[in-house]
Amino acid sequence: MDDLDRKLAEAQRRTEAEGRRGEYATEALIEVDANGIERLRIYYANGCDFGFPVSVLEGLAQATPEQRREFCLTSGGLGLHWEALDVALYIPALIGGIFGSPAWMRQEVARLNGQKTSPAKAAASRSNGKKGGRPRKVSSTSG
Repeated sequence: MDDLDRKLAEAQRRTEAEGRRGEYATEALIEVDANGIERLRIYYANGCDFGFPVSVLEGLAQATPEQRREFCLTSGGLGLHWEALDVALYIPALIGGIFGSPAWMRQEVARLNGQKTSPAKAAASRSNGKKGGRPRKVSSTSG
């Protein structure tokens, strides 16, 4: 229990320090910007505000607009929680560009990188095509 008590005390000290600096959210809402893009907008006690397209946040892109709007601030203004979607986001991580779990972030980076084109990628594709392309999948059938 000593380790847990130490971690809780450390978390409490961090929360108090962030509160003194105004580094906690006082309000968050989903709004539609001038381009018709849904954005999560977070307002801080120190007067700052940040916005993120909902489409970049893990667990929210496939949710309905109604589901996305049903959330609350948690952890003294440091978190957001969508109970119906089982999604929780840590606001300081969002500010740092971390929009989901490590596994989800790796998957998103791979997906985005797979969409990129370059002269080298095009040349490699042409070269592989000259070799007959990707081998066909062989299906095993039992008879």
